[in-house]
Amino acid sequence: MNPTGLRGPLLITGGRVLDPLGELDRPDVLDILIVDGRIAALGDQAGRDALNCDAACVNAEGCLVTPGFVNAHSHSHDALLRGCFEQLPLEVWGLSAFPTSWSPRRTREVELRTLMHARDCLFSGITTVQDMVTIVGEDHDHTAAVRDSYAASGIRAVVALQTSDRAIADGIPFLATAFAPALQKRLPRARDMTGPCAFISSLLAEASPPRVS
Repeated sequence: MNPTGLRGPLLITGGRVLDPLGELDRPDVLDILIVDGRIAALGDQAGRDALNCDAACVNAEGCLVTPGFVNAHSHSHDALLRGCFEQLPLEVWGLSAFPTSWSPRRTREVELRTLMHARDCLFSGITTVQDMVTIVGEDHDHTAAVRDSYAASGIRAVVALQTSDRAIADGIPFLATAFAPALQKRLPRARDMTGPCAFISSLLAEASPPRVS
């Protein structure tokens, strides 16, 4: 991931480089040369090698340069829900917050919420994200929007489609005795989550709360 959007060699100069195996209280000021997405050289050697590969330069003076962080558990479909459902039990929250309970969403909304999620990660120093995102039904436009948004952001992404073959209502304890039959019929039912998908990289994730046979 190249934070400047440049694809060629990149020289980062003047920053204090946090080496987990080195000095942590006052890290050394070092130059870093990045080639093909990997650290190619540090210190004086980085500056010399940068002259030979016509590297772009970013001045990091006064900044702390750290390894990229990893967000190993996130849901980009939640990006627009912050502050909407506070202090609610999981079961009640899920009936409103899970995408399977929503009205159909526009592809542009899926694109924007994914970009917002990627931006928030990058601004926090996160360069790799695992996104357990729920796409309702065989919506190839929505899956493509997630994929393309991450590609445009420059972040490394592992996208795991959350799926289930059971309805949200099936995960609520004692539903059959606690709710009248007429009310039960109004709750969201299971939807098909199958279909071909192509992502930056992909996993299969179980929906939460678990609703898989």
